[in-house]
Amino acid sequence: MPRTSAPASPRDLSPEDTARIVRRYPRSRLAGPWGITLGVLIGAVFLAWTLWAGLIYANPAVAAVVNGFQATSDNSVTVQLDVQRADVTRPGLCTLTAVGTVGVPVGQTDVTVAAGGDRITHVTVVVKTTARALSADAANCRVP
Repeated sequence: MPRTSAPASPRDLSPEDTARIVRRYPRSRLAGPWGITLGVLIGAVFLAWTLWAGLIYANPAVAAVVNGFQATSDNSVTVQLDVQRADVTRPGLCTLTAVGTVGVPVGQTDVTVAAGGDRITHVTVVVKTTARALSADAANCRVP
């Protein structure tokens, strides 16, 4: 009489069924001590890179925040900027971009903050534009 249900346990399988199942579902190549070692090594490298990136980029040497802007005409925009430097004995340099409709840059200038002064320096800059600016953005701040 043929079977109508699946076997209850692996002991009920014939040798042919066992061989067929082993061929269909082979053992993972990453199983065992080599796979675990590789996983731990990749995890350790990723953790070290994350810590390195966090420490490097958490406190940049120079950072800037746009506090406000006013489009004074179709050809210029006045931008109020706060530049923060970790070391006030060194100058800071930021690229200020005026942005028009659809996020298209319409003007750009570099803002230099001289060495000395306070850690946070308030700067007002007039950016010449090719069209009316709708916003402004400070980026790529660095120590020259």
